[in-house]
Amino acid sequence: MADSDLVSHRTAIVSLLVLTVLAYANSFYGTFQFDDLSAILEDPRLENPSVFLSHLGQMVRPFLKLTFMVDRQVYGDIPTGYHLLNFLLHLGSALLIYGILFDSLRLYRKKGNGAADAGFFGVPFWTALLFLIHPIGTEAVTYISGRPTGLMAFFYLVAFYLYLRSTGTEEGRAKFFPWYPAALLSFGLSLLSKEAAITLPVALFVFDAVIRRQKGGDLLRSFFRLHLPFWAILFLFLLFGAFHPRYSFLFRYSFEVRPLYENFLTQVNTIVYALSLFFLPGRQNFDHDLPVFTSILQGPVLFSAIFLAALMGAAFRYLHRAPFFSFGVLWFFLHLIPTNSLLPRYDLLSERNLYLPSMGIFLSIVFLWSGLKDLGPVGNRFSFLFRIALASIPLLLIPVLLFFTVSRNAIYADQVTFWADAVRNSPQKARPHNNLGYAYFLAGDSGRAIEEFRKALSFDPYDPTAQRNLLKAWTLKKQKEL
Repeated sequence: MADSDLVSHRTAIVSLLVLTVLAYANSFYGTFQFDDLSAILEDPRLENPSVFLSHLGQMVRPFLKLTFMVDRQVYGDIPTGYHLLNFLLHLGSALLIYGILFDSLRLYRKKGNGAADAGFFGVPFWTALLFLIHPIGTEAVTYISGRPTGLMAFFYLVAFYLYLRSTGTEEGRAKFFPWYPAALLSFGLSLLSKEAAITLPVALFVFDAVIRRQKGGDLLRSFFRLHLPFWAILFLFLLFGAFHPRYSFLFRYSFEVRPLYENFLTQVNTIVYALSLFFLPGRQNFDHDLPVFTSILQGPVLFSAIFLAALMGAAFRYLHRAPFFSFGVLWFFLHLIPTNSLLPRYDLLSERNLYLPSMGIFLSIVFLWSGLKDLGPVGNRFSFLFRIALASIPLLLIPVLLFFTVSRNAIYADQVTFWADAVRNSPQKARPHNNLGYAYFLAGDSGRAIEEFRKALSFDPYDPTAQRNLLKAWTLKKQKEL
């Protein structure tokens, strides 16, 4: 690496670090929310190392649970320490994205593809920066129980980066044995953090086909020599899940949520809605209220399906002319399959599940932006102004994204603020009202708690949790009046 490249790398890394601190400094003031209490603080299996080890065989996501157990031993019920690891995982993931894209573009250029000129290497930096400071990542970073996603994504990207370094260059081949086994280990840790990591073997295949441009026999040899061990690890994990009682229960439960066909149609609309959050972050919400559809002709489902088909069609059409754009789109769709496709889930959309897929969207956007800068004849006044306008977009975008991310982090300050935000965004959904009522109840405001519980029951009269909470709040209020 030339000295100028080294200076550029250091400048990029320092810039990413500084902007990440600016974006997430106030996240450390966030308290425990929602699942944090039952999944972390009140989980008896995390009480101490001996209890943890005695339950290890019955756990799902054991590597994730290990991190929470260590946090409980070190920080107890102080949330600041829990936020620290989430923050470091987020920063580490972005630096890995930067490294993966930089090495990919350098390899792309070495193979004689002239599109990767010096200016093209801004793509890794801006993609990593958008990943770092866009508010779509706040639920995976600031929400402590969002750690499964952050932990999975970090080791997923470690595995991807080590695979690239150990197989992509002559220098990498010389270091195959320390790095390639480490990639396999990282994949295993990713699977033991969250099940969405199952997409990695497919992602590696897509990368070799689209970015490395391997075809036919070369791609087949890569599959048997390099990809097959990842598939073997995935097979062992799926075999483990098939016989694990907790996974079996969750799998059966998912089919009781809604029919597969209805879920697929609903997710078509949900994915388009999710895409809108990247451009309209003010719509972000912890508890989205999205409709369920039963027909492709119902509501916006058909238009959503046409849009997604067109986006996927563009990705395949420009595989050779714009492989990084296509790879970004394919990455986005691939990484939504575990959470937003056929398998039904109670919550149609959780923003933390957009965390790893977001890299694909950011890569495609930055690639298009980079290409637009080179449009138009040199010397033309309109072209000059056009390029200046495009070049200024990132400088204007950074403070806007920082504002939305800092604002989004602020809602985690306490439970009342957290659920009040959800109620504002989903005013006709029962759960946010019930949870806001419970937050008021814990704060000692029985009057407002009763009001919210009644609103929850107006939307779902048979909600047993809201019924019990209303009775408790009403009883407490009467006791205070006596």
